[in-house]
Order: sequence, then C-alpha cells, then structure tokens
Amino acid sequence: MHVLVRIFLIKIVFVYSQSDRFPDCASGPLSKFPICDQTLPSRERAADLISRMTIDEKISQMVTTASAIPRLGLPQYEWWSEALHGLAFSPGVSFNGSISAATSFPMPINFGASFNMRLVHQETVAVALHAGTDLNCGYFYYNYTKQALEKQTIVEADIDRALERTFNILIRLGWFDPPEQQYYRQLTKDNVDTHEARQLSLESAQEGIVLLKNMNQSLPLDRNRLLNKRIALIGPTANATELMQGSYFGKAPFLIDPVTAIKALTTGKSIDVQFVYGCKINGSDESGFSAAIELARTADVVIFFGGLDQTIESETIDRVSIAMPDIQLALLQQLERVVQSPIRVVIMSGSGLDLTYVRDSPRFGSLIWMGYAGQSGGLAIANVIFGEYNPAGRLPITIYPASYVDAVSMFDMQMRPSKNNPGRTYKFYTGEAVYEFGTGLSYTTFHYSWSNDTAQRSYSISSLIENKNDAHRVLIRSFRVNVTNIGTMPGDDVILAFVKVSNTVIDGPILPIKQLFGFDRIHLGINETKEVFFPLNVEHLLIVEQDGTKWLYPGTYNVLIGQQLVYAIELYGPFIQWQSKRQFSSS
Repeated sequence: MHVLVRIFLIKIVFVYSQSDRFPDCASGPLSKFPICDQTLPSRERAADLISRMTIDEKISQMVTTASAIPRLGLPQYEWWSEALHGLAFSPGVSFNGSISAATSFPMPINFGASFNMRLVHQETVAVALHAGTDLNCGYFYYNYTKQALEKQTIVEADIDRALERTFNILIRLGWFDPPEQQYYRQLTKDNVDTHEARQLSLESAQEGIVLLKNMNQSLPLDRNRLLNKRIALIGPTANATELMQGSYFGKAPFLIDPVTAIKALTTGKSIDVQFVYGCKINGSDESGFSAAIELARTADVVIFFGGLDQTIESETIDRVSIAMPDIQLALLQQLERVVQSPIRVVIMSGSGLDLTYVRDSPRFGSLIWMGYAGQSGGLAIANVIFGEYNPAGRLPITIYPASYVDAVSMFDMQMRPSKNNPGRTYKFYTGEAVYEFGTGLSYTTFHYSWSNDTAQRSYSISSLIENKNDAHRVLIRSFRVNVTNIGTMPGDDVILAFVKVSNTVIDGPILPIKQLFGFDRIHLGINETKEVFFPLNVEHLLIVEQDGTKWLYPGTYNVLIGQQLVYAIELYGPFIQWQSKRQFSSS
C-alpha cells in the first residue's frame, strides 16, 4: 500500500506543480508571517495565518477550489484531485503537455481480493462542521456558511478549527516550504507512468483474480495441447478496455483487453483465436447469439467473458437486482446446449453477482471472478488462463443469491439478522451464500499444520486484565502455522484466520458467525514450506453491546485457520466490561 500511495502522490503533486501555484515564502507577502517560519509548530503557523483572514476569506478556503487571497500572498489551491486507483480526471488534474497519461491500477475491490497487505499497505453546515467535516467537496459551505453564522448555529471558532486542520495538512506536506526542500517538486515527467508502476499494476491485477470453480482442472489451458485448434472468446467483456478501469479513472498509457492478450500469448503456436460479442452487458438484443453459437460449435475451447459495467453499478446508480443479466444468462444457456467441452467463464464486476447457474451446472468447467483490473487487466486474466500466473485471490465480499434483494428491505441497514432480515456480510448472513467471503482456489494444493505448541487451551480472564495496559493489544496467544505446497505448481496462498464465538458464551446480542482476525499471503515453490503466524488479541473476542460498551465473556472460542485447522480455547472467570463507550472528539 505504501508503494501505491507514493506513486499516486508523485503523480498528483507533479501534475499539479506544473501550474506553478505555490506560496512564495522567500519574498512574497507571506514571507513576513509565521506561516513561513519552519521552526514553529505547524498548528501555530496555521492559526496565525487564519487569524489574518476575514470571514469571507475563511469561508472561501473551505471548499473544493480554495480561492487565492492576493493581499496575503496565498495562491489558489485545488483540493479535488482524484487518485482512487491511479491519477484520474478531476478539477485538479489534466492530461496535457509532457504528461499525457498515467498508470491505471485496478479498482479497490480488485486490490481487496488480493488479501496482500504489502501490496495495499487504503443536515446542515453546523452539523457537518461539528462532526469534523472540515472541507466541502463542492460549494455548499461557500453558499450557506455565512447564513449559519448569522443564525448563530455556528460560531467563527468552528470555522477556525476546521481551517487550522486543513492548513496544518498543507504545512505538513511542505506546501509553504522553499521549493528546493519539497521532494515532489523535484520530480519530472520521467517519474510518471514508470516501469515500476506498470509492473505493479499488472501484479495487483493478477493477485486480485479469484478462481471460484475448476472442475477436472479445466484451467490452466496448455498451449502445447492446443496446436492447430480453435479457442472461441465469447461475451461482452472479452474485448473490455475502458470497462476495466471502473470509475474515477484517468488517461491510461494503454489498455490491454483479454482478446488481444490471449492472441499475443498464443502467437506462434498455430492456435486459432476467434472473438464474437454474442450480446451486450445488458438489454434484450439477441441478434448476436447466432454468430456466437456458430463459433462455439466449431471451437475446441470456449471461454465466456461476462459481468457488469458502469451502466449497472456506479456512483448514483443503485442496483435493483444482483442476478446475472438476463441476456448473458440466456446466451450461456444456449452455449451450454451446443458446446461439448467444459465452458470456461470469466466474470468482471465491482460487486456481487448471483453465479449459481454457472456454479451448479457441470457444463461449466471453471469460473473466474475479477474486479475492474485496470490497464493490464486483459494480460492479467490471460496469464491466469494459460497458467503463466497461479491465481490466489480470495473473494472480498459475500455473494448472495438473487433472492436476497427480496429478503431485505432497502431501508433496513441492520447487520444482524432479524425476523425480516437474514443478516449482512459473512459475519451475520444466515442464509446459504452462493460463494462465501474468502473463497478462492489455486492450481496447486496447500497443506496446513501447527508449528507451535498447542497444549494450552484455557486462559484466565483475571490474568488478561493484569496485562491491560492497552485496551486492544492484550495478547492471548500466537497461532503459528506451517504451510506446505504439496501440489505441482509454484504459487501464492492466502491464509485466513477466523475466530468463532460459541453461542453458549452469552444470551444477549446476536453474535457474529465468525470474524476475520488475521490473514497473510505467501509464495511457495513446489514442496516448499513457510511459517505464518496470527496473534489473537483480546480485542478479537470482545462483544459489543448496543450502547457501544465492549465486554469479555468466559466460554469457548474456536480459531479457524483456512479450511483445515481448528483450535478451541477456553476463557474462564467472571465476565467484565473491557472498554466503556468510546467518546469521539471533533478536535
């Protein structure tokens, strides 16, 4: 994550720096004020600058485009720069001059599926300000803050507090420092869209691909066994380019679609790769079915590419169904009737999609899910299909059946199940998921075994209290696990550690079915063994009451490591309130 953040900041600051809108602390009006004195605390510097502003000037600094204040020598500042998964089109960003493109990374849901911390290591003006909303994306504050002051729903000190925090950020970023001391102002166009960034984009796309089904090793495909044969690529996302950027994206240097990547990986192998749409993402137009069916009849391998796009799921667009689009399901059903070999299916989406039909039908040999994977998404999925990369992603979501939307009111946002709500997420969903959170297969096989002494199983709550110097980090024990690759292919493994509270622990609030308390991702060669460990802290066992207080109860707690290891521990002694209701501060 730290690498990604650094790359995003480099791009934002470099592109912004081209406008040459930095404070002049050498000779401008600001130079005689404490704001330019680097020896002073940042909050003191910010407070002094704010004290020199009029009310109107203060309000002008609380919105997306903070206005220049010429009399103070303060230049305009554009807060709105997008970098959700790479530099994106936004008011503070433009692609022109020497910067014509920037690396487009996968969407966050794809990062989430990687389970790789090293990769991802992300009512009124009065109410908003009092809640700590210091900056308004837009101009609501600009239009209504003066009225809030006049009606005395806020006071000037509320504005000052918000501005002190935002200017403190600019000071800490070095915006008021001499140019030669600002690291990001020394960067050039050569620091944008680097080889490192491109490789990281491909790596993260591959790591987030999730193999959900693989009957009889339908994947990976062996190119040496496909000589003089035909691969049919069918479906609306097979030639996806911009679609794989999801939302909030910028201008990528290139966009590699699956068709292009698959053709590239089969070049020189006498393999005939053909593509037809078959259908669009959504709608009712079946005019492309006949071409798809005819191609499928003549193919030795059929791969269907489907999923969703931004016309179905995006900001301001709420989904009313989580079923696979009817048009895609209809095409799959027709392909199923004419294709003799197992059909491979690839689904691209940014949220859950009921895949029950593909999961249950023996005519579909494999099923892959991937998020919107960025500029190299096509190459990433091609590498997985042909075994150049061994998938290890895990679902970062629970995939519910299509009927779930009818079982839960859109006005009921409770997590815990009730009479009219089956619950939400892997922690509380009581129904049968299509695919559970954390599901994901590999082309190889891993074996887990305990590597540390597991003799002690009982722990005294009283002894845990004695170590309560930190309300959260009181260690109960560390679980050490040996992971061995006993398969025939090198690859990564994602190990998930859950804790499950016995229902006999407490007769009160509905408890989570299980809770993730640790995960790790490691790479293992054939027959290689590595050790991973997961510390189980008291915080992982605390039960939260409706008033926000946290309690520790005696009873049995089961630790689950992947699908292979289970370890029961027992806490004994009186139940205690471990932490009172947390108080939030606006300071």
